[in-house]
Amino acid sequence: MTLVLAGAELRLRPQGGAVTMLETTRLALDALRRTSCELSYFARGHSGVTTLVVVMSFVAGMNFYVADRIAKLGANVFIVDALDHH
Repeated sequence: MTLVLAGAELRLRPQGGAVTMLETTRLALDALRRTSCELSYFARGHSGVTTLVVVMSFVAGMNFYVADRIAKLGANVFIVDALDHH
């Protein structure tokens, strides 16, 4: 007798029935498949958060670097740049 419950298959066997090696192997492989899927979802989410933190840190570091370089120029510095207005 087979009972399907929320996408999972549940097999009922007569009382005292032995668990076969095939059934044990099938259950183990199903558990591994579910775990690997969950692991891949976690890895994708984790890498997305890591990328976001790295990019935000890089931008903050560049902002600090540019502000520090401008501050080191001093108050009596003029920067002249030629602009081409074609």
